[in-house]
Amino acid sequence: MRKFLATIFATGTLAVGATAPVIPNGEMEFVQAVQYDVASLQQINIIATSTASQIALDKQKEFAAEIAALDRDKNGIVSMATFKDTTGELYEVQIPDALYRQMGERDGFSRNPKKTEYQSVFRSLVPKKANAAIAFDNSTQANTSGTPSSLTFAHTVSGSNRILFVYIYWNQSRTVSSVTYNGVGMTAVGSDNDNGGGERSNIDYLVAPATGANNVVITMSGATSIEAVAASYTGALQTSPIDASRYEPAALENTSSYSEALTTTTDNSWVIWGTRNYSGVVVSAGANTALREQVLVIYGALFGDSNAAVTPAGSRTLTLTSVSASNFFSDVLVSFKPAAEPEATEDIIWFSF
Repeated sequence: MRKFLATIFATGTLAVGATAPVIPNGEMEFVQAVQYDVASLQQINIIATSTASQIALDKQKEFAAEIAALDRDKNGIVSMATFKDTTGELYEVQIPDALYRQMGERDGFSRNPKKTEYQSVFRSLVPKKANAAIAFDNSTQANTSGTPSSLTFAHTVSGSNRILFVYIYWNQSRTVSSVTYNGVGMTAVGSDNDNGGGERSNIDYLVAPATGANNVVITMSGATSIEAVAASYTGALQTSPIDASRYEPAALENTSSYSEALTTTTDNSWVIWGTRNYSGVVVSAGANTALREQVLVIYGALFGDSNAAVTPAGSRTLTLTSVSASNFFSDVLVSFKPAAEPEATEDIIWFSF
């Protein structure tokens, strides 16, 4: 099985590839230097050989496209140095063609790569696989005093591949006129969730929100008390990030442990959960759940998430518990997708045969 790991440039800099790590075992021993003819993929010279080694022609042809891709100067030649670790595994490192020529000159063996030259490089070979995993960034809670028609509060966002969610709970038969962050309009996930008795809830989101501390502004169609939680994450897909959602109809739950589930469709998505605790008592997270914020007022808004990727995609149950039987309801559950992993350079060739 051949793995691409990295390119070592003539300057000594290293560009690490995107494959799983293959770390040489123990000290490396220089074996030989080889040049490949790109057109035929056959070795045209073997020099400075301390241990005989030959890569089978069928293996070379299997990797024809990759060998050709290494010919950056388009001279039809690719130069490689072969190393062996203590288990006998062989590793080929691309070297400059000029170094290969110098190794073939009189007394050129003195230019042979030394195990110490590449030892630090081999030790540092870890995958530079793009970190597409979702991670929690920050959360902020706020609530109104009285019944105005808007709520403004600051929330700080950082990181890359960002997404911001705002969970809103209000207790009058109003509708949300707008939700903005740093003046940019947010998008509702579905319509307002009518919990009965005029109480409603919703989740809005914004892809790539501005970094730093900026205001969330929630504007309602009329006067009402408002409770809200803003939560930002990194590593989220920046186009069409919403994976699945579910709005739970109004229902009182007289229990000290309360669970809701959402079925994700995209591997490594996260699930977020906005709900409320009517009694306003202290709540803690149960299994597979992180409680990010709880607003300890009589209409206590709660916001949690799965705290980990759901993999493979499927049903994920989140759970909250309280110190006494409490009335939970007004559930809004949303899952969102991870950012795609970009392609990476993969130019050190490792052959195992």
